[in-house]
Amino acid sequence: MNFSKIRTAGILIGASNIFVSMALAEWYSGYGSVALTKEQTLGQCLATALQAAKTDAFSKAGLEKFSSQQLEICSDNAEVVNCELHQQTLNYYDGAYISGTRNVDVRNTASECIASVEADVRVFKSQHDPDFGLNATIKGSKNKRHGDVVQISGEISESAYVALYVWSPSSNREEIQLIFPNQFDDKNLVNGKFSIPSSEKSRVYQLHAEFPQEQNTNTVSEILFLLATKSKFETLDAESSENFFKRLDELGRENWRLERIGYTIFAE
Repeated sequence: MNFSKIRTAGILIGASNIFVSMALAEWYSGYGSVALTKEQTLGQCLATALQAAKTDAFSKAGLEKFSSQQLEICSDNAEVVNCELHQQTLNYYDGAYISGTRNVDVRNTASECIASVEADVRVFKSQHDPDFGLNATIKGSKNKRHGDVVQISGEISESAYVALYVWSPSSNREEIQLIFPNQFDDKNLVNGKFSIPSSEKSRVYQLHAEFPQEQNTNTVSEILFLLATKSKFETLDAESSENFFKRLDELGRENWRLERIGYTIFAE
């Protein structure tokens, strides 16, 4: 996804008797394999196999609530309806996350991509506040063509700071990118119903669906992460998912909510 500007009017810690309590790592091994087909690049195949290995590590940790992280992305037009369930975790389940990995081995044969990994799976230290609610979706169809406008509408139960990130399972990076707040719109404290961009700011900038280059298919999926926090949360332009969820765990799960919104982009 990109966002574009529209015409505007102008535009020494010393050693001492200090003891730090740290959570012990819980390492779990995971394995994944994915068929290597012409519909994907080698890099995408390897990345998917690694994701499958991490999902297996979550399973070994006893976290098999797949329904909690399935994202239904439906592609439909006048002739066909094609719904696909994406079980990508991006190092995250509703109740736990991966804070680190080691002994990562990713390779391929002529017919498949294979990955193994040891993952530090951690359960969040606290629980969500049941009175802190968030709901959000994409306005209009979740099927977009390259260049189509993307706008988010949502509702929050109390005053909170919101931030919008994007991640593409078709990419080779496990990194989320910040798209709101941004240089055109840095006011992200909302209450009740809201939209991104807001009606007022949509005259200044827009968010557009962008079909990535070097794809072997005509459609790709992307996932938006809409984060709401009770207090100001430092946003980074780009951040590894491991670091992102570590910071959320430190913030306290009772102080945030996260909505994942999947949608499909069609090539021109």
